[in-house]
Amino acid sequence: MKKIIGLIICLALVVILKNPISIGMMYVVDFIGNTFNITTVEVIDFLNEIYYL
Repeated sequence: MKKIIGLIICLALVVILKNPISIGMMYVVDFIGNTFNITTVEVIDFLNEIYYL
C-alpha cells in the first residue's frame, strides 16, 4: 500500500512540476547551445512539446 501511495505522490509531483522543469531545461539547453555554438533547435522543440502537453 505504501508503494502505491508513493507512486501516486510521485506522479502528482511530475504533473504539477512538468512546466517549471520544461522551462528550466529549455534554459539550460539554450545556455549550452549558446556557450558551445551548438544548434539546439530539435531539443528545444521537444521540450516545447512536453511543455504544451
